[in-house]
Amino acid sequence: MIKALLKIAFGLAVTVGIILILGVAGNDCDGKCMENAMPLGQMIEYIFYGFALIAFGAWGLNKLPE
Repeated sequence: MIKALLKIAFGLAVTVGIILILGVAGNDCDGKCMENAMPLGQMIEYIFYGFALIAFGAWGLNKLPE
């Protein structure tokens, strides 16, 4: 039971990380809407958080016993 919940939690962390990175990439508007664009420093911060979530979820899924 606990193993199944951990699989869901780690899988959710990976999924949220991927969605976070895709959301940051989708925020780019090619200069057409610069007043609404996210600053570069904030984009890098969110990308880092997304990669950290993916790494944490993958590490957790890898460490779970069969």
